[in-house]
Amino acid sequence: MVSEGIKEQIQSAYRKYIAARNIKPRSGQRHMIAEIARYLSSIELDGEFRRSNDATTCVVEAGTGTGKTLAYLMASIPFAAALRKKIVISTATVTLQQQVVQRELPLLAEHTDLEFKVALAKGRGRYICLHKLDSYLAGQEQGILLLDGPQESSGPDVDAEAYQRFMNWMVDKGWSGDWDSAPEPIEESLWSTVTTDHRQCLNKRCSFFTQCAYYKAKMESEKAEIIVANHDLVFADLALGGGFVLPPPEETIYIFDEAHHMADKALNHFAFSAGLKSSQKMLRGLSRALVEGQSVFAYDEQITNRVSPMAALSQEVHHHLDAVARFLNETIEWEENDERATFQYRYPMGVIPEELRKLSAAMADKVGEMTKELEAVLKRLRELAEKEQPGGAQRQAYDQAVMALSVYQSQVENLEDVWRIMGEEVQEGHTPTARWLTTWAKETDSDVVVHVSPTNAAHLLRKRLWSRAFGCVLTSATLSVAGRFDRLAGQVGLPDGSTFAIHHSPFDFNNNCTLELCDLGRDPQDSESYLEMLSQALLRIIDEKQATLVLFSARKHMQFAARALADTKLGSLIITQDSGNKGQLIDTHRSRVDENKGSVLFGLASFAEGLDLPGDYLKHVIIAKLPFAVPDDPVEATYAEWLKSKGGNPFNQVVLPDAITRLLQACGRLLRSERDSGKISIMDRRLWTRSYGRIILNALPPYKVVSADIRQPTASES
Repeated sequence: MVSEGIKEQIQSAYRKYIAARNIKPRSGQRHMIAEIARYLSSIELDGEFRRSNDATTCVVEAGTGTGKTLAYLMASIPFAAALRKKIVISTATVTLQQQVVQRELPLLAEHTDLEFKVALAKGRGRYICLHKLDSYLAGQEQGILLLDGPQESSGPDVDAEAYQRFMNWMVDKGWSGDWDSAPEPIEESLWSTVTTDHRQCLNKRCSFFTQCAYYKAKMESEKAEIIVANHDLVFADLALGGGFVLPPPEETIYIFDEAHHMADKALNHFAFSAGLKSSQKMLRGLSRALVEGQSVFAYDEQITNRVSPMAALSQEVHHHLDAVARFLNETIEWEENDERATFQYRYPMGVIPEELRKLSAAMADKVGEMTKELEAVLKRLRELAEKEQPGGAQRQAYDQAVMALSVYQSQVENLEDVWRIMGEEVQEGHTPTARWLTTWAKETDSDVVVHVSPTNAAHLLRKRLWSRAFGCVLTSATLSVAGRFDRLAGQVGLPDGSTFAIHHSPFDFNNNCTLELCDLGRDPQDSESYLEMLSQALLRIIDEKQATLVLFSARKHMQFAARALADTKLGSLIITQDSGNKGQLIDTHRSRVDENKGSVLFGLASFAEGLDLPGDYLKHVIIAKLPFAVPDDPVEATYAEWLKSKGGNPFNQVVLPDAITRLLQACGRLLRSERDSGKISIMDRRLWTRSYGRIILNALPPYKVVSADIRQPTASES
């Protein structure tokens, strides 16, 4: 039962909010508030305010326009305060993060009596490392060499002019060192040279600790009741054990917005890869760094006694990698992946030959020994650094050595993860691990990259999140398929006893949106003749005076269409996703519309979500092909094989539900408010010629459906 005090607090805040903003209460929003409140009140507590009952979750699908952000904030804030818990709001896109932090929470604070402090949490890699920047500007060549990491060059490219510009921004413009708020865009390759991770960071030993933008933000988040993060950061924190970057799961009410991304994000965080030759190069770099570091730690026996064993282990791993390369060269028949311009080989059901499994297990053991030795060296270096005078030359030398070797520590740990998973025996009854190889060319001098990944996130999330979290709310506009949550539950392993609800969008889809089924006369394919036909059809159906978004399933299809239409009336209007920064492209698109000009965005999957272009900024969405998963995706293919072996139907249970979710997200780009209107055109005839097409159509909102035969141009266009 919801306590009367909390119930009154929620109701009072909601009344004040809608009155202050002069808006009408929404039925779906009110029901969502009540459902989350009931869920949170059902959590049983021990004497120390810890959850004492079995873990459950609250799952709410809320269509666009429901007002789900306000609903989960309104319901959770009073409970978190009463239960002495933190709220972590996790989103999949930066767009929604910014909306929550910059719009929704400030409005709530302004128009209600709810009191809370907010912090935006981002990973360490989003902030500049002042220690590195200072080292580069000071021209510390030895430090630059040591910090080279797993490369074999004499050092990273040092852009002294750019580093000085960064310093000037901080001094002259008050820039905090946050990548996302830089006065000008910074290329990722340049940024990576001046940021760090938890292993390299010197923490409180760093002379710039009190000025560090990351630690300032972290201290602010520790004071906050509401922390807005993203799925990547949440899973990175859980991978480290939880409570490392964000509050401990046991003290947290998680709200996962855009929760349909949770499974993929979780899998990405527990997938690993390593190249055979690049690993050997990394090992040589580590050996070189240890030799060059002798001038720093030559007089400490605890370190020098470990250098020779590490060199011997490195040689053994090097030989193991050679043996794996020979085995693969003799046994692998590569398959070309046209979309990624690579060659790939996937082991069916993730099962590898026994000889390779034994080689992998033996290598994992040796790399594991290296990991322990390197950790002991780093621990000793930190102890030595603590004994030295802050700011002294010897202290700085130890710290530089720690930062340098920490780069290798990350690489060695990754190598251990890859070969440990490769060497594991298959466990009957468990979902399989996908194991596959890629290379850029078939020639023997090309590196072979070994990949491993779980195929299902259920076990991982049960162990690391559901069993530990105080409470979890999952929401999105697309969580169910045909009114059922089976696919989501199977993907993320939702606990028994979880609650489910669906609140449909309040939009008038039938009157405000036309769904046009465009028949090209052929099923989608990769042939040049089909792509030429598709391009000419786009020329006929796009109104050059309107704002249009065209979504493609493959980059080469998008690029072909852009080239084919370059010299037409649409040529100057087309903005392709790969032509610049996403934010800048959207700004250009908006500026054109503001000037009463037409604009045509050509995009891929990432443009099918998180793109908010209300009103005249988007009047026509064109979907070139139904968004089925890439058939050669190794993780999907391995899981499908396993599911089929258990008597399941991969297409009906996985492929089709996922395609429906993606299509719903793509269609959802058009209507962003109750006043919006426009047209959606789908150019894939399988939607009405295949048996599964009816299932997909029935899952879409109740648009006004019309058919259009666009196989031939009209006489006036010929």
